[in-house]
Amino acid sequence: MVSKKYIPGQKREMKVLIIARYFYPPRRGAERALMTLAKELARNNTVFALCYGKGDMFLYKEILIHQKALFIERKTSYLKSILNIKKWEKVIDKEVKEIKPDLILTQLVLSTLSIKIAQKYAISSFVFLHSYEPFCFNAFVNGTDCDKKCFKCFKTPKEKIKHIFYKEELRWYKFVLKKATLVISNSKFMRDLCKRWYGIESTVISPFIQLKDYLCNNSSLREKVTFIIPEVIKGAKIFLELSKILKSRKFLVIGKAKENDIKKELKSIPNVEYIEEIENMKRVYRRTKILIAPSICPEPFSRACVEAMANGIPCIVSNRGGLPEVVGNAGIIIENPYDIDSWIRAIKSLENDKLYLKLSLRSKRQAKKFAFELSYKKFMKLTEHYASNVSS
Repeated sequence: MVSKKYIPGQKREMKVLIIARYFYPPRRGAERALMTLAKELARNNTVFALCYGKGDMFLYKEILIHQKALFIERKTSYLKSILNIKKWEKVIDKEVKEIKPDLILTQLVLSTLSIKIAQKYAISSFVFLHSYEPFCFNAFVNGTDCDKKCFKCFKTPKEKIKHIFYKEELRWYKFVLKKATLVISNSKFMRDLCKRWYGIESTVISPFIQLKDYLCNNSSLREKVTFIIPEVIKGAKIFLELSKILKSRKFLVIGKAKENDIKKELKSIPNVEYIEEIENMKRVYRRTKILIAPSICPEPFSRACVEAMANGIPCIVSNRGGLPEVVGNAGIIIENPYDIDSWIRAIKSLENDKLYLKLSLRSKRQAKKFAFELSYKKFMKLTEHYASNVSS
């Protein structure tokens, strides 16, 4: 019988199946958050994970991971992805029948199949919403107040043909999300979007981040203005313009640029240090004085801002999506991200030691609002309420 009361430290025994395209190794924020949750769940529960990979089965941090070599990447091979999605449905069905989990956790592209199969076997399913994939394949670059006429956002004839499949997939997302036991949004902004777009209620739980894993002891090397994930929708072109104007500033860029022209420019600017891949983000925050997030799309959340703030690093962000919600009064919010002068003034204002110290202290306090313990406690309360056959 499901316990109605959450007791911190209480031992639970349930079988949890995580289904996600990417899980191990965790590539970006969504996977890192899910992995952090899985490791904690595995302390007192049996945790399985089904994800894309080489086809291996192995144990990692007490999590039994089963990888399937079924490629899904619409942008590079749309037809192959569609065919493999059909195969994934059979794989998920088989896994669920064998494991008989009490709870299925899922996110992104495999969430539709996972929820469908969870409903088939009357298993509780939680889906994490932390991207615009279920709502818009164009990352809402034109804003979330659009008329939902997706066709006009597809420019080339090839894209317009794909539009037919995209539209059907969005319809399927809407239908299946309503069947999930619980939809979990990573910010109030995403919760409101989900309600407004599909009429679906969701619960807000911040991404699972172990702040201690990102804390740096030595801050004497901090001199860089850092930008993470140099993509156009993340504000890469704004960053490039900034770095060219502020020639005396030292900039640091982390992450692989998808667009070749962006990558070429990053490598050519003398005051920009460009690192495509890095495993330990502590090395980044140890050298960062200011973190900027000049996104032109409405970001659902910003894990990088939370990690930076935990180190007392002030953030300058666009007034887009969940970014102001994450930063609060601990950073500087740029109303119009295309206004380069506003970014320049904000960066220069942090030369004032008094202002920098004030925002640094505020940042540390703000980051604590997203502590793992708070998110996990809320998650476990919901688990005890919704999950099937949990013994307490």
